[in-house]
Amino acid sequence: MSDFRRACVLHQPLFFKNDVFTHIKNPKKDLNIDHENISINSKAYHANLLYTRWNSHRTKQIYSQRLGISFDKMIHARDRYSITHLNNKHIYRKKLTNFSIERSHNPRVSKAQEIHFDRAKRRIFHKKEHNLLDLEHHKIATAQRYRFMFTKSQFVLRLIKHLLYNHGLHHRNYKFWTPFFGRSGKRIRTTTFDDTSSPVLNSTVAPYNLIPNMFIPYKYRNIIPKEPLYTDEGVYIVPEDAILHGTSFNRVNIRKYTAFTLTNGDHFHYEMTEFKDQYLESDDDNTKSRIDMQMNNFSAQFKDIFKRHIANIP
Repeated sequence: MSDFRRACVLHQPLFFKNDVFTHIKNPKKDLNIDHENISINSKAYHANLLYTRWNSHRTKQIYSQRLGISFDKMIHARDRYSITHLNNKHIYRKKLTNFSIERSHNPRVSKAQEIHFDRAKRRIFHKKEHNLLDLEHHKIATAQRYRFMFTKSQFVLRLIKHLLYNHGLHHRNYKFWTPFFGRSGKRIRTTTFDDTSSPVLNSTVAPYNLIPNMFIPYKYRNIIPKEPLYTDEGVYIVPEDAILHGTSFNRVNIRKYTAFTLTNGDHFHYEMTEFKDQYLESDDDNTKSRIDMQMNNFSAQFKDIFKRHIANIP
């Protein structure tokens, strides 16, 4: 409906059904699209269209007849730094620039456009109190927050929120074109010569890489180990830092006590085994009494050694 004409809610369905969508060509026939595919406005179709506009640096001029303003729109893609370091997953965003006021030549329409534009400015700029010391800067920040254009020296960035990097940056992970790795690179042709003097060993396994081929936020990349954890046989590879495990200053005394206990325990077992063998091999009662006395004395001395060692531990 042109010339600012409107219809009531009861007549709008009949108006659009009978008077608006009657002389429209079949889009499937014009675009030469397979009739079996019912929906041509799929996500892949829309994403490929945005990729084409971004790749061709196309600028589209937008004109609002209601507000009497015009501006340019371009499609920008996220750079690699903002994706990997700042964790911004949006693929594209719109940049609105080159704002200008273009009123209608009809005085009545021009007056209505001015009223509508002033109303939009009041709705945006009267949400919060302004800083009187820097009113212009505050207006630009507020307009950027609400994606509103009102001056030529301003630009607005609007995210396209339904296209995200959810599966990394590689184009094979998506069913549509993406800005990064969207096109295949040039193939380099090389000439190889067969060496008959010695066999040539060609590696059939890719170099070891623990980092998977997928998008990983930058803050989690330090967690991934740089070296393999297991051998080809499934044996765990002990890290070099594990050799120093338990060697801190707080555990020195515990390690000394453990080493002393194990060493003297082996010595006690060895000596008592010899006494036991001598006692069992002897048939003389006097010899058995002497060996039994030696065993008791050795056991008492060993207890005293343990007590003195424990007393010296700080």
